[in-house]
Amino acid sequence: MGFISKEKVEAGIWKITADIDAETFCAELDKTFVKELPKLQMPGFRKGKVPRPLAEKRYGDNLFFEETINALIPAQVDAVVKETEIETVADPYDLDIEKISKEDGVSYSFTLIAKPEITVSGYKGIEVPQAEVDISETDVDDEIEQLRQRNARLEEVQRPAQLGDVVQINYMGTLDGVPFDGGTAENHDLKLGSGDFIPGFEDQIVEHSTGEKFDIEVCFPEDYGEQTLAGKSVVFAIELLAVKAEELPEVDDDFAQDQDFDDVADMRTKLLARLKEEAEEGDKELLEHTVQDALAEKVEGEIAAVLFRNRARRNEELLVQRIQIPIENYLRYFGQDADDFHASMLERAEAQVKVELALEEIARQEGIMPSDEEIEAEYQRLATAYETELALVKYRVPKNEIISDLQREKALALVKETAVRVEPKEADDEDKLEEESEVTEEIAE
Repeated sequence: MGFISKEKVEAGIWKITADIDAETFCAELDKTFVKELPKLQMPGFRKGKVPRPLAEKRYGDNLFFEETINALIPAQVDAVVKETEIETVADPYDLDIEKISKEDGVSYSFTLIAKPEITVSGYKGIEVPQAEVDISETDVDDEIEQLRQRNARLEEVQRPAQLGDVVQINYMGTLDGVPFDGGTAENHDLKLGSGDFIPGFEDQIVEHSTGEKFDIEVCFPEDYGEQTLAGKSVVFAIELLAVKAEELPEVDDDFAQDQDFDDVADMRTKLLARLKEEAEEGDKELLEHTVQDALAEKVEGEIAAVLFRNRARRNEELLVQRIQIPIENYLRYFGQDADDFHASMLERAEAQVKVELALEEIARQEGIMPSDEEIEAEYQRLATAYETELALVKYRVPKNEIISDLQREKALALVKETAVRVEPKEADDEDKLEEESEVTEEIAE
């Protein structure tokens, strides 16, 4: 009989029930016996010579049922899916064999994820903040100053220490007069004002000079990791060995050449060009993220939650492949809570899925279809990128996937071209926009 019924169990999810008639099942079971019986062994019979009735009597009437089902189900499910007239976005799953017998055949069910039926409107004229792309000579001055800071040299000075100096110290910390673990070091370099040590430590070294020995008293924070020290007042005996100040290089041709420029003029010209390029690239990214965030919000319709979960899982797998360490180690290293991490990945996945669906719907509405030349060019691009033969790429990547990718790419280009530039919002809103934009990625890739 095949397809029996379909039941919508939640948004975008359908449970399908179907059957295989007894005649079809028994015919396939006969083929299975022909294939599997020669492998069967029983006392008193040579291998492959066991009579079927005797084998079924000894091992049960359901002998080779599993092998028969495995042979029948793939084609049967494919046929049933077509009968449901449901456009799917994933393979069937949760297959459940509910009844099986020679007399009645097979009753089974499985689950389908339907392609979401969504609507998208207002995708033309999306407002995008106008980024600051005007680069001035002052911006070049700031960039050169950063280069100077990165190339600063430490020179020992004979004066009291100041914030910003690097001091070399010996120190020993005591709690109630007793040294504690981790509280002692020799010849330690510390930049005053860096905040590397507990509050109050660095400030109390200021105004002391090389050769001085002195004590400072500080209090460990209440939330300090070592419980025996948390909230406790301790004393550090300090010996100041040296005070070093940063000496910035002069901005001259020698400095420019050290930075791989011809001279100061060449350095300023190239830095100006680079800063403009970076600003323009930042503006493109702002446009990209803003329109994608807007598209995700404009999607209306039922979308199966499993699509979001599947994308989140795939994103996490790609992350693990990229960082080459278990996700637990990654979270521990960055001090992230696992639940918060998975929630953020799910939020990002939801945005990605919605943007893809929006672009597909826009391509449909706009009648976007890549030309044969564009499809061929994309195959060639992939072959070049992966350094493989064009024929192999065409064999491995279905043409419909190439067409879908190009349709989404063209749809996104259309949305960006029709976007409207507006004055930037207040700083708080800009920060929020930047934060939210991180949940999406470039769909064209």
